[in-house]
Amino acid sequence: MRILKPMLAFVLLSSWSLAHSPRMVSEGVHLSTNTAYKIPDANTSWALYAKLPSKGTEWYGFELKAGQTLYVSMTVPQISGLENFAPSFAIIGQGLNPSKLEPMPSGMKALPVPPNMGALVVPPTTARLEVHGGHGYWVRQSATIKAPLDGTYFVAVFHSASKAGKYVLAPGQKEVFINEGRASSAEINTYFAKP
Repeated sequence: MRILKPMLAFVLLSSWSLAHSPRMVSEGVHLSTNTAYKIPDANTSWALYAKLPSKGTEWYGFELKAGQTLYVSMTVPQISGLENFAPSFAIIGQGLNPSKLEPMPSGMKALPVPPNMGALVVPPTTARLEVHGGHGYWVRQSATIKAPLDGTYFVAVFHSASKAGKYVLAPGQKEVFINEGRASSAEINTYFAKP
């Protein structure tokens, strides 16, 4: 019985790291809608570990049905030098209500939104620290929308002052363990090892 208790504690402590399906996103590859990182299921809770290049916008694409709820959140890893790194993201798609559009942060050029699409910009908020799987994350912002139409939607990640840095984009809320393509603990530890 003594052996089972520590094992149970380990399973409970590591459950958050299993809740998301973590993926490592290749740096500098997904810089347009044409090369957007494809999210296979917007309902599944993904944890997309990425690095935003300076003066760049990273794109993520997925399909939604009209009325489907989309949840997106962003955190920044607790790494020295990223304490003040606060990127924004925009949810982009057809039929988004223009009355709910927020302006781009001051000093930033217009986000290259595809024709006939609207963009809901979600700026960073004051960070709060959370620790999961032995790593710290500054929780920055989140948003939930209902898709107005069937079609392809995008999330674009950018920084209003064109700064580079690491972030974790987490679309979806359904906790599913997906092993294929899953980032290993070693990959995540390496991600946290350098700014």
